[in-house]
Amino acid sequence: MELMRPKNVRARRRTVQRTVLVAEKETSYSDWLGTALCELGCESMLLRDQQELYSALEENNRATLVLDADFHSNGPLSALGLLQLSGFCPQVILLTDNDSEDLAIRAARMGVQCVINRRSDLGQLKKALAAVLEKPAVRSCSGSPIVGNSSAVKELRDVIRNVAATDAAVMIMGESGTGKELVAQAIHNCSQRAAQEFVPVNMAALPESLFESVLFGHERGAFTGADSRQSGLCHHAHMGTLFLDEIAEMNRDLQPKLLRFLQEYTVQRVGAARSEMVDARIVSATNRSVEQLVRTGILREDLFFRLHVIPIHVPPLRERRDDVPLLAEAFLARSCRQTGRRLSFTSECLEMFYDYSWPGNIRQLENLIERMVIMAKGDVIDAGAFRHECDSLAFSPQNGHQTNGHYNNGHSGSRIPEPKILGDRTLTRMESAERQLIIDALRQHDGNVTAAAEYLGLGQATVYRKIRTLEIPKSRVSGS
Repeated sequence: MELMRPKNVRARRRTVQRTVLVAEKETSYSDWLGTALCELGCESMLLRDQQELYSALEENNRATLVLDADFHSNGPLSALGLLQLSGFCPQVILLTDNDSEDLAIRAARMGVQCVINRRSDLGQLKKALAAVLEKPAVRSCSGSPIVGNSSAVKELRDVIRNVAATDAAVMIMGESGTGKELVAQAIHNCSQRAAQEFVPVNMAALPESLFESVLFGHERGAFTGADSRQSGLCHHAHMGTLFLDEIAEMNRDLQPKLLRFLQEYTVQRVGAARSEMVDARIVSATNRSVEQLVRTGILREDLFFRLHVIPIHVPPLRERRDDVPLLAEAFLARSCRQTGRRLSFTSECLEMFYDYSWPGNIRQLENLIERMVIMAKGDVIDAGAFRHECDSLAFSPQNGHQTNGHYNNGHSGSRIPEPKILGDRTLTRMESAERQLIIDALRQHDGNVTAAAEYLGLGQATVYRKIRTLEIPKSRVSGS
């Protein structure tokens, strides 16, 4: 690292010294940047490689970073994704020769404060730098997208880094609400495809009649209502990442059509005579046992082998309890920013968060805290508020529907639901408890799935899927 300190510039308005990290490999340009920053009253630190950058950010996580587009071999957004995965949140100024508006938009989404064209006049460059540096240094993001310091989360981050360096197909497995899409997005953001699109597709919500049109596109006049030529989601993911969420919910009759795309990476629009090449990385996700899906014939074995090249398991929240307080504080900070409030948790409340087993995982914790912030009457959220939420959501021991370890306030004799036998299989204790919770939620909301899903902190598509897979009677659902 090379340090350059501010010169004595006469009558400068800015007297406060500020450290600016310069990640630039080209010596002549980095020297000019160092001089320009000195004239702007800043102390600059020139960094030549990724390791020096990480070391500098460990000393000052909120530093301003001038990042050259060529600093990382996979591009600036990949470098930024890797920084964010590690929890670093510098204020970023991106230097690039690329005038692409798409790059600027994606950079802004990842927290970049300003994109500056290196080919601009040096005077304009200095003005742009000065405009950003006039503002107070702020965090460009809320930290790593994968929040936590547990060994399970550290291992998950290491896997993401390794996987992002390849183009291999990835299958992410984990319970509902564990953050599988966050993992998929992190893989994309850390890869060489970060400057292109990340395209999520909910396979459970994709109408069978529109499957080919939505994924592969169609020609004008291909069917009634096809008034113009349309690209499919596979086209939008070209050079980027296609995320196939809830892949296990895909109809088996449609699976060969997806398999053909995965084998040849060609798509044929509905009504077209020719195929087109598409270069997209495939990441899929499911909350079901893929091995069991293959054994029962729900998922084709050849499709499984195409998707399951690199498996990633996302642990449920009950297996990473040490991360619960960190997640709770992160969700509290975000909800407070959104509502303009300043709240805090009592230590007893955080301890109760820790003891709860969170059947809805991170999504349940997030929704619960958002609700508690909105309903809070003072500046402190205490244990009483959490007890009230547990009672209102029918998760307290008194109602008899608690799964193992859900909520512990000194009562150890809570009933654990016995496994339930369905027509073709026996549910696990967890599935039996989950089934009963959904039935109770539907009963309390007169069979309204949307209201029950919000009540449980789950997605509507997830509840519909569980109604089907857990064989919940249709009489429980309004309109059935």
